[in-house]
Amino acid sequence: MILNAIGFSQVYGELLAYGHGQSFFPSCRACLLPKASQKHRREAKPAAVAKLPATKRSAKTSSKPEAPKSKSPAKAKVGAAFAPLHIPSGVLLGAHCSTAGGLTQAIVRAQTCGFTAAQLFVKNNKQWFAPALGAEEARAFRKAREESGILFFATTPTSLNLANQDAAMFDTSVKAMIAEVERAEALELPFIVMHPGSHGGAGEEAGLTRIVEGLDLIIKATRGYRCKLALEITAGQGNALGYRLEHLTHLIEHVADETRCGVCLDTAHLFRCRV
Repeated sequence: MILNAIGFSQVYGELLAYGHGQSFFPSCRACLLPKASQKHRREAKPAAVAKLPATKRSAKTSSKPEAPKSKSPAKAKVGAAFAPLHIPSGVLLGAHCSTAGGLTQAIVRAQTCGFTAAQLFVKNNKQWFAPALGAEEARAFRKAREESGILFFATTPTSLNLANQDAAMFDTSVKAMIAEVERAEALELPFIVMHPGSHGGAGEEAGLTRIVEGLDLIIKATRGYRCKLALEITAGQGNALGYRLEHLTHLIEHVADETRCGVCLDTAHLFRCRV
């Protein structure tokens, strides 16, 4: 299978590709954050050091106070301000941005970091469903995103499982995924990343068949939408599917409308499953 895609690499090493009618041109290494630019990342705060109890001074000990020790640059407290990334023109680079405080706050955070691309959740990722997205909130996000010039895309909670063999859980996952796509479409996001799912012990063939069924239901319910479904390669833990490119190929080749599907290549997962 030839991937028609553009690429996106997160700071922590995730390359994303999705169908865009062009040849797949970027590589994982070419899109990763150069070592020279890593100095722009926020440094971790040093771990707190427990204070030792003061010992009693002897009578002969001088009571002269010691001169205060200057702070080492390495141990200096990292302030709120930090240098944003300096990303070459035409390179899409960023990371997941929190929507705490509202969807538009993800845009503010991405701009502060100097990102040219960013990922976000379209709702609380710890909930299956959420209240309908308000028209004004969606309009505000679209306007701010357009003004920022940053490429934003969505990702889904890992709790959604289209490979689930339980009818009720499968139905819930499909409905939840439809709601996710509807919100992403309202925000005019080009694609939404999703894990294929876990077969739960039923076997890979049964799991892949179930996922195709779920994808078809989602695509049918969102017919005419521009938002694509980017199937992410996984690390192959437990009964999770998608840890082989052949899995993703099978899914895309068997859905009713393959133009609505694409692939997300997570380099950490690629390394883990030795693809």
